[in-house]
Amino acid sequence: MAATITVNWIDWLTLAIVLVSVLRGTRYGVLAGVLDLLALIGAFLAASALYAHVVPSLHKALFLPADWAGFLAFVFIWLALYISVGALIRLMHAVKTAPASEMLGGVMGALRGIALMAAFLIVALASPFHDGFESDAKQSPVAGFLLRGYESLIVNVAPSLSVHIPRMGPGGVLF
Repeated sequence: MAATITVNWIDWLTLAIVLVSVLRGTRYGVLAGVLDLLALIGAFLAASALYAHVVPSLHKALFLPADWAGFLAFVFIWLALYISVGALIRLMHAVKTAPASEMLGGVMGALRGIALMAAFLIVALASPFHDGFESDAKQSPVAGFLLRGYESLIVNVAPSLSVHIPRMGPGGVLF
């Protein structure tokens, strides 16, 4: 009897995000795709390094528990950086691209979608409501792949950076 693979909402959401990112990548081309992927990863790493400095003031100003203040600070910094840099990239590369660039842009879009879903999963597993995600992440075949990719990034890239990037999520810092 053949083994069956059980998929859950994490797997379906990953597939949807990757497919939309492929379409987006074909629209903007390979150069914009590379820059967008770098912006996504850079904004995530920058938010990882910066959010802890914002937590005390957010905790005082909004009377939030520290874990929720950390979660909101991280998400706000990450999205603000990524959206602003992404808007600049799209403005600079909103021209018609060659067919080869469109095809390679689709590949870059797939990589961007995988990175985006990995970032979402890491943030969800580090969030104050991580208990709701942990069991689904353990059952998802895709989540294991995404978490191993993040671990590889933290082990191989983060030590070479001049700023300390804490490991977040499973086995790391929670908000």
